Amino acid sequence: MTPRNDAANPGGNRLVSLDAYRGFTMLAMASAGLGLSHLRPETLTDGRWSWLQSFPQHGEWVRRWGWLADQFEHRAWLGCSFWDLIQPSFMFIVGVAMIFSFANRQSQGQSWWGLAGHALWRAFLLCLIGFILDGRIQFIRVLQQIAIGYLIVFPFVPLGPWVQTIVAVFLLGGHTAAYMIHANALGIDPWLHPLSRPAEYQNFGMWIDAWLRDHCFIKPPEGNYVQFNAISSAATIMFGVLAGELLRSGASHAKKLLVLTLVGCGALALGWALSGGDAWVPVSFQTVVPMVKRIWTSSFAIFAGGWTCLMLALFYLIIDVWQLRTWSFPFVVVGMNSIAMYVAASLTGNSIRNVINRGVVPFFLPDPAAASFANDPNLQTAASVNPDWAMILPVLVSCGMLLILWLFCYALYRHKFFFKL
Repeated sequence: MTPRNDAANPGGNRLVSLDAYRGFTMLAMASAGLGLSHLRPETLTDGRWSWLQSFPQHGEWVRRWGWLADQFEHRAWLGCSFWDLIQPSFMFIVGVAMIFSFANRQSQGQSWWGLAGHALWRAFLLCLIGFILDGRIQFIRVLQQIAIGYLIVFPFVPLGPWVQTIVAVFLLGGHTAAYMIHANALGIDPWLHPLSRPAEYQNFGMWIDAWLRDHCFIKPPEGNYVQFNAISSAATIMFGVLAGELLRSGASHAKKLLVLTLVGCGALALGWALSGGDAWVPVSFQTVVPMVKRIWTSSFAIFAGGWTCLMLALFYLIIDVWQLRTWSFPFVVVGMNSIAMYVAASLTGNSIRNVINRGVVPFFLPDPAAASFANDPNLQTAASVNPDWAMILPVLVSCGMLLILWLFCYALYRHKFFFKL
């Protein structure tokens, strides 16, 4: 446990905006959907929620907040939501921090081989933590994906923005080509939803996972994700490296913000156009590569890269340019101990929710309902007492869980314990 200094700017001060962006992203991840799943639009028709549909308040809440709940859910296949952009934010932030971390280590006299050894050790630790959390060896969790991408990107960090840009293009082009060549050889659609496929269909990522299962005993991921995503998501880390090069340069604040904003908007437009358009603007094109987060297509990587550039620009403008930092303190506390927060949320998040449900919520319910809820905490019990209160209950429980996890990070912050890989 050591003080972190891997995001210092050329003048020696921390890039606080990067800590804040990291903390914002980590809190969003730890919220596990912010308890909004019961307000998604599909709950109005999904039979699994039939008991909830009998309450008029449910329809009213869905009409009011369904758009927000929908953003806290991964897209089944095509498209992109806020929830889909959390992992790309992590990958991008890793790339930005790499530039500052390596520059800091070089200033302390560390050689390239020393940096390489650190990169290998960090990748090993990330994989190890991911394996422990998964309970098995696989490479789809964000920690393992970061580890692989980190090793792919590392050799190109000293080579400058032009080489880094070419490598990013090569990674995305190679990823797309692999899917298309494989599909062409089999006479299948490279981007078809797995549930819409013939029994013998496997896209390239699924084929790689099947090979790893048969030859390396690595269990394939669930949810139609594939481990080959590490290749295209490495391009997302490289986008962060390019942003880090910009922020660490001697350019003015105005130029840095202008470049981040223009590149961000351009990447959003390019990713949208490659995917065929027609998601937010009623204009459609011939689809080149559909936007699919679960296999991290190039259009998704580019679109997500645009989002991350704009988010970084916003945090940088408010915190490091305007020097308005007080509001960001809760995010910075988490951002400076992101690994601790990630592990704590993964190991204890559900347990904390259960404790709140069983130990806290019953105090706010009438006696008959309180005993029932404590034994079997579910929305039906709360809805039978007060339907309006039941609509907001899961959100309050999630916020309580986040507060407890934040207090854990704050305790580490106060005692200057920072877990650093």
